[in-house]
Amino acid sequence: MKKLFLTFLLVSPLAKSEMLELTCESAFPFWVSVDLDTKEGTITFPENTKELERLLALYPGIKKIWSLQTKSDYYVLRYGSKGRGGILFINRKNLYFLNRITYDVETSGTCAQGIHDFPTEYQI
Repeated sequence: MKKLFLTFLLVSPLAKSEMLELTCESAFPFWVSVDLDTKEGTITFPENTKELERLLALYPGIKKIWSLQTKSDYYVLRYGSKGRGGILFINRKNLYFLNRITYDVETSGTCAQGIHDFPTEYQI
């Protein structure tokens, strides 16, 4: 019985995956949800980002993360379709981000842990 309990104790942490869930605020806000173990996840853009949709035919909606790398203090996430997707850099220490949508379109801002609604107090 002790061996069974010990085996269960050792295996149970392996079954739990670590999720990164962020709400990121900028001119074009979005949500990030990614499993750090499997490196699979999504970036979700609200439906009201029509300007970006016009520019890139990339937004709005859910975009699949197809690459996740950890480099120094940063997560580097590549999302969307290869060749037409974006690159998201997130500082793991202070949660500042740079979202490079194309070579000449970028947004930056800060993220908060967890998935939250965006504040309505700033809306016009």
